[in-house]
Amino acid sequence: MEVKHMLRMTIDGNRLIREHSFFEEFSEKFGFPPEFCRDRESWVDCMSYLDDAEMGMSSVHCKPGGAVILEIVNASLLKHRSPTQYLTLLECAATVNYRRMESGDPPLLILSFTV
Repeated sequence: MEVKHMLRMTIDGNRLIREHSFFEEFSEKFGFPPEFCRDRESWVDCMSYLDDAEMGMSSVHCKPGGAVILEIVNASLLKHRSPTQYLTLLECAATVNYRRMESGDPPLLILSFTV
């Protein structure tokens, strides 16, 4: 599978420690719509359309067929201080990619961890 265009977004793992801050950080960084519910299902919905600006699920987009690299800095700190939020990130990103692949679209999210 060839990825045509990649967009890199850097997220500080230290800012994802609490459930509320996890969803707030992504909402701010990606420009989720006001109706974003700050829960896992809404996160998956918004992140699933990062390559489709017309859906209005975020203000950050890659080209159709592209991918978004989520570079999580301080990832070891996140994993150590908040294993629940660490797993939430992994599970939600996997759900986005699985949902897209089930509908015939390429995976969209690539996770990159920096200690």
